[in-house]
Amino acid sequence: MVDVSILFSVSLDEASFAQDVTKLLFTRDDWPSVVSDLLRSISDKELIRLANLHPEPEDIQPRSICIAANSSATVVINWFDVAEYSRLASLKKQSAHRHHFDFGARILRGGYVQWLFINEGDLTIPKLRFGKQMKCAVGDGYYLPHSAFHHVFAPEPGTVTLMVRSPLRTPVERSRRIVNPPQLSEEKAMVLELLDRLPSLPAKRPSDCRVDDTR
Repeated sequence: MVDVSILFSVSLDEASFAQDVTKLLFTRDDWPSVVSDLLRSISDKELIRLANLHPEPEDIQPRSICIAANSSATVVINWFDVAEYSRLASLKKQSAHRHHFDFGARILRGGYVQWLFINEGDLTIPKLRFGKQMKCAVGDGYYLPHSAFHHVFAPEPGTVTLMVRSPLRTPVERSRRIVNPPQLSEEKAMVLELLDRLPSLPAKRPSDCRVDDTR
């Protein structure tokens, strides 16, 4: 059994979440094999429990599987289905948005382009203008606070990221998908196939992680 404590090896208190989660993600470069081993070790029953505790919206890309959670953080694997991303984009369901939690992410496979926006309004009625563009490749990582608006596009096929989320910083009300055990098992197998035999990530230092606060 993989030791889940490696995912909570630093203090993830709210005051220092940005620094702590960045340090955590760059503590090691063998995340592809670590995450693969951890996911493989989680029973379907436990995956369903985690999915019900941390349900995801229905029509969204990337898809996510929760692999660990405690009171300080939730750890998920995100992966992109390019065809589904394109379908949702054609329906204008992929656009600038913010999350209701702070998060750090590191790319395990593939990559994408990310736009970061400056909000000249507030969180209820945002008024966004373009801030900067980031090209995110394998081994890259970044942190975004819950107040940051971003848009991810042009994902490479099979892109997979490891994401560590804070607890919710602002309330959220939205429809969530009903957890379907066979679908969850299928998604687990799909992610394991994407992670299979991936090499370690390019060596990076915590200071290389691009911390962007667009508030």
